Amino acid sequence: PEPMSGKELMGPNANALKRTRFINPDFMKKPGRTSHDQRFTLKVIKYLLTEWTPPPRHSYFLSTKALMSLCQQVLHRVKKEKTLVEIKAPCKVFGDIHGQFFDLLEFFAAFGSPDDTSGEGDIKKINYLFLGDYVDRGKFSLEVITLLLALKLQYGPRITLLRGNHEAADTNIIYGFQEECIERLGKDDGEMVWLEFNQVFEHLPLAAVVEERILCIHGGIGRVETLDEIKRITRPVSICLHPKNRADRAVTDLLWSDPTQGDGEKGVKENTSRGLSVVFGPDVVQRFCKRNDIDLIVRAHQVVEDGYEYFANGHLITIFSATNYCGRGRNNGAIIEIDSDLQVTPKYIEPTIENANIREAGMWAGSDAPPTSPPTIPTGDNNNNNTAAIAAARGTMADKYFEFGVDPPRGGGGGGATPGGGED
Repeated sequence: PEPMSGKELMGPNANALKRTRFINPDFMKKPGRTSHDQRFTLKVIKYLLTEWTPPPRHSYFLSTKALMSLCQQVLHRVKKEKTLVEIKAPCKVFGDIHGQFFDLLEFFAAFGSPDDTSGEGDIKKINYLFLGDYVDRGKFSLEVITLLLALKLQYGPRITLLRGNHEAADTNIIYGFQEECIERLGKDDGEMVWLEFNQVFEHLPLAAVVEERILCIHGGIGRVETLDEIKRITRPVSICLHPKNRADRAVTDLLWSDPTQGDGEKGVKENTSRGLSVVFGPDVVQRFCKRNDIDLIVRAHQVVEDGYEYFANGHLITIFSATNYCGRGRNNGAIIEIDSDLQVTPKYIEPTIENANIREAGMWAGSDAPPTSPPTIPTGDNNNNNTAAIAAARGTMADKYFEFGVDPPRGGGGGGATPGGGED
């Protein structure tokens, strides 16, 4: 089918000028799915989808307690999911968002929204799949990840959140997410919330398969040969920048690998543009599809001019949902819709002058041009240069976690995938 263009923009709501802080003691209860929790979550969803406008600096509409509880409840839910999630069609698939909340709202306005608070959303008719890279680069990572976690908590298996390479503390400590949390929530609360989000990230699934025919991942297949390799990865998992075993290598490739520049390049080669993982040719894609009896691979991870781009004679499609990436790309943003007959239709939005200006002004200072490179670390060291800072923050924040009545994140950093053993 021909791609569809969305021209509608999510106009600002006059009522959104009020700064609302949803502080509800009932939301702090342990995960029990009380009616109070659901009412609060729906309130958050409705506010972000229909009333939100860019807030003043150094502010956020949710309290630290509410954010911590949201993370804990979503963590409780995603721990029960498999590393390779099975999804039913029809579904929508979103690529990188990178804190560009305007784009997410624009997609919802143009092609249907998961909002069920007004009865006009499509969440009861279609599943939503997000391929990762929710945070960093853009100014509104907190809004993006808050909305997606609230949707996950409210609608469960209707919303699937996969992990991207930026859903890692050693990456999002560099590219803006930690800085945003600290600037908008204060140093201590900001660091604590940042760590809590990253604990959720370490438990997110790594891949999804739609109706057993379409594999969806963030980066690429790299050197992964079978779906069973993905299924055997246990979580939580940290990304190893110098993987030492097959399972660690699989995680790195799923989140960091790319296709080659064109269909003429074959095989697997070093990924010199990123300095991590590999690039893989069309022959690798076609062999993977045949071996695993699938038809298509959907992945994100790379800016493409039209928002979507086919590879390997149509057996792989890249989608990127952030328009005018980093304020300079002038690229379209795209999602795909997979109908009940497994027909795949790209749907795209174009960058607008208004949104481009807002988005460019909203980029964090120091966000360098794509592609993202991994943190530099000494060869042979599975940890990265930020591990000590992350561990120190966890230690400093331990007392604060208990003050808020939630469990602190697990210690350490730079660990890897655990081979074998099923799912937790």
